[in-house]
Amino acid sequence: MQDSITPEDYSRARANLKRGIRKAKQAHKLRIKEHFHNNSDPRHMWKGIQTITDHKPSIQSLPTSSAFLPDELNHFFARFDKGVIHHTRNVDPSTAVHPISLSTTEVHSALSRVDPRKSAGPDGIPGCVLRACANQLAQVFTDIFNLSLAQATVPTCLKTTTIMPVPKHSSAECQKNERFPPCCTHPHCYEVL
Repeated sequence: MQDSITPEDYSRARANLKRGIRKAKQAHKLRIKEHFHNNSDPRHMWKGIQTITDHKPSIQSLPTSSAFLPDELNHFFARFDKGVIHHTRNVDPSTAVHPISLSTTEVHSALSRVDPRKSAGPDGIPGCVLRACANQLAQVFTDIFNLSLAQATVPTCLKTTTIMPVPKHSSAECQKNERFPPCCTHPHCYEVL
């Protein structure tokens, strides 16, 4: 047979529960304050914000498109080039500059030096992936970079950047009257090149 709970037992249990909740809230408040108290470590602060908001970075999927899209875009933009005369220069082969070429070991060492803690650029590829897959990607990137250097052009996908304003100081009073200098993120592959 169960014991009946007296009103005194109930009020004592209720008081203990309230006290425990108050202590847990106070401990949580101090833990949150700790994340923002040290302004000299922004990585610690952002980690705290991600923990508080339960932010999980989503894996971005590449947009699916038709196999004919590149041809359609080519025809669309080629119409602007009609009637434009391109002048070619005659280059003496003896004075021509030979393109720089990279070796696979140079590209591999550059991929191995990518900072894995940096945020992903506009391409969505985190630095830790490039660093972890340096062995597999070195030859592929070497071919791309050497072709780029031979043609004296940088692929458009490597020139894509994201520019965002970032405050110099973290206090709210400073942010009201301060202009935000731009911070630019670009693909990690661009750094390797």
